[in-house]
This record gives sequence, C-alpha cells and structure tokens, in this order.
Amino acid sequence: MEDTNAKLKLVKTRIKTIVTDYKRLKTEKDRLAEQNEALSLALQERDKKIEEIQNKNLNLQLSRALGKGDAGETDLRHRLDEYIREIEATIAHLKD
Repeated sequence: MEDTNAKLKLVKTRIKTIVTDYKRLKTEKDRLAEQNEALSLALQERDKKIEEIQNKNLNLQLSRALGKGDAGETDLRHRLDEYIREIEATIAHLKD
C-alpha cells in the first residue's frame, strides 16, 4: 500500500510539474508571438523606407546625370538645334 501511495505521490508531482511547465511555455509562446508580430511590422516599415530611399537615390542619380552630363547636354542641344531647323524650314515652306 505504501508503494502505491508513493507511486501516486510521484505521479501527482510529475503532473504538477508538467502543468507548471505547460503554463510557463504557453506564456512564453504568447510573448514570442507578440514579439514576432512587432518585428514583422518593423520589418515592413523598414522595407518601405528602403524602397523610398532607393527611389530617391535613383531620382538623384537621374537629376545629376541630366544636370552635370556634358555629353548628355551636348546631345540634347544638338537635338534641339535640329528640331529648331526643322521648324524654321517648315515655317519657310509654309510662307512660300
């Protein structure tokens, strides 16, 4: 009988330990789920900021290329001169 009582006591102790561990792990799981959600939101915000910065960088590079580019500016002037000549020729033709 004592052997049965000792085994029963041991089983009860183990069950209490398991229940305590379960509650602790459940609390930790909930905390980690909240932390995961917060980190996911922060990551989404960071991705948006990175995309905005990349777009700004691209715009800056394009504006610098258009503003500083001597070759690009020369090409643009050349094309504009051609357009002006065509327009003048068309106007002269229309006058005749």
